[in-house]
Amino acid sequence: MRNFGSSFFLLLLLCASAALGFFVNARLPEKHKSRDSIELVQLAITLLVTFTAIVLRLLTTSVKSGFDAAYNARGAYAGQLAQIDRCLRDYGAETQPMRDELRAYVAAVIAAWATRYLDPVISEQAVDLGEAPRNVVVRETRNSKFQQTVAIGPHRMLADEPIAAGGEDTGPGPYDFVLAGLGACTSMTMRLYADRKSLPLERVTVTLKHSKIHAEDCAECETKVGMLDQIERVIAMDGNLDTEQRKKLMEIADKCPVHRTLTSEVHIVTHPAD
Repeated sequence: MRNFGSSFFLLLLLCASAALGFFVNARLPEKHKSRDSIELVQLAITLLVTFTAIVLRLLTTSVKSGFDAAYNARGAYAGQLAQIDRCLRDYGAETQPMRDELRAYVAAVIAAWATRYLDPVISEQAVDLGEAPRNVVVRETRNSKFQQTVAIGPHRMLADEPIAAGGEDTGPGPYDFVLAGLGACTSMTMRLYADRKSLPLERVTVTLKHSKIHAEDCAECETKVGMLDQIERVIAMDGNLDTEQRKKLMEIADKCPVHRTLTSEVHIVTHPAD
């Protein structure tokens, strides 16, 4: 940035010198416009332009060298991280927790870098876990038709629509966030129950899909006319669980708070900001 400022200053100085030359030439008496004077001024201008071009070239080369060095360093660092991940993978399943931590670290680094290019959003002060849920602030970026910044406490992410829906797919869509909330809540609720009951539940994977269906195709639904929203949730449980334990965990999945919110009456209050 400092080199760019120096280059801009030299270019500005050159333009100012040229403007001053035209100004002086228009007001200089004819007796001072001899051939020797003109040739001397032309020589000075030539030297000034040449010197400026040389300095600009040196500054450009310096900036490019710095960029190339930083680019190569980051490429080498990324290659080392990928090599570490491959080595851990070759050691077997027992290294999976370390691979997860490595990926979480890489994701955190990328997220920290990306926040420098997102619109600043006033973050609320940290709250205790026992206090009320944090506010979610969604704001247009105006970088594309649908792109939004989503701020939840200290966390930042992007929201967008898929390309097929007119967006640029730079982030999850609105329904993706709904499904993510339900999936995360389902897995967390099952984990709390399994730990409390000392069940051998190693990992939970929740896969969700949203679709529209005809009400008449849903036998257990109260609504029988029009279209309904349907969320298909598939839960995979890893671990040495017996049939009764798996059945109980599936029952617990339906008791997660987000599941209850989505299946109960929701009152949304909308009002203009102050």
